[in-house]
Amino acid sequence: MSISLQEGNQFWIWCYVKGDSGVI
Repeated sequence: MSISLQEGNQFWIWCYVKGDSGVI
């Protein structure tokens, strides 16, 4: 599994936003 740093950041940002909004 290979993921670029940018894609990784987007993933974690997405998870953070979803978690912060209370919707996962």
